[in-house]
Amino acid sequence: TKPEQVIMVRGIEYPESEKPEPEPTGCCGQPKLSTVLSSRPDLGQREVYTTTSNGEKMLVRLNIHLEGGQGCFGPVPMLKLAGDRVTVPPALEKLGMTWDEYHEIFVRQLSEIEDRHFPEGCCNACPKAFPKYLCCLVTSLATLGCTLHWFMRRGLEQAKRLLLPFDADLREWQTNANATLRQKYPIHIKTQSTSWIVPQGESAKRCWRRWIAVALNEEDAAQLMSEPHLYGLVVDDKPPPCDCGGGPTQLNENIFCVHPYQQLRSVHL
Repeated sequence: TKPEQVIMVRGIEYPESEKPEPEPTGCCGQPKLSTVLSSRPDLGQREVYTTTSNGEKMLVRLNIHLEGGQGCFGPVPMLKLAGDRVTVPPALEKLGMTWDEYHEIFVRQLSEIEDRHFPEGCCNACPKAFPKYLCCLVTSLATLGCTLHWFMRRGLEQAKRLLLPFDADLREWQTNANATLRQKYPIHIKTQSTSWIVPQGESAKRCWRRWIAVALNEEDAAQLMSEPHLYGLVVDDKPPPCDCGGGPTQLNENIFCVHPYQQLRSVHL
């Protein structure tokens, strides 16, 4: 019997001890806090269910939490939960997926991406972070006026040089993974993420969640294909209110298949 579709909540489920820490926002052109908070969807479930016509719950989607980024002694693994790195998730195991199949696509191939793009230590990210810190310094020096835009554009160009190769690798991984998995399983995978602002006293910090959505049947696969990669706060390249000309100074996040990571390194390093 074809299941009756109901409203699904997208995202991943975090134990209280594993909720991600807020990551710092940029220093210029932040959107209004009330707008961001009111538009944030509740993306809190690791497993997504639908209700069949006879009232039974059926698992239709698994959301595998993504982490990744710069670590003190090496890249942070793309798969945050240790269990997802050492065993096949039960939802995929029920479909018949073996450890070798899962390890090749979700562990080994993602590990190659993290090794290629994520810094191994604090100093590796300095070229990426420097323009942002300089932006904050220059902003406080009114005598420099609109020379701020030169520094911000340089930071934007540097960010694109780091982010676009990572995004291309992640998109290629999804395309190849879907081509391989669809030969044997009725599933579809897609990277998704959400972002929101959390107030902290007189300031605010930006948070991200990233995950791999895995549709577990044909109906949800079609649904997933129609969904966006990015939810919540998605920054475009429109100039901030303080703009004084000179071109875009914000990174257009709509072009990526997951909210951009704050720290990436050049593949040539």
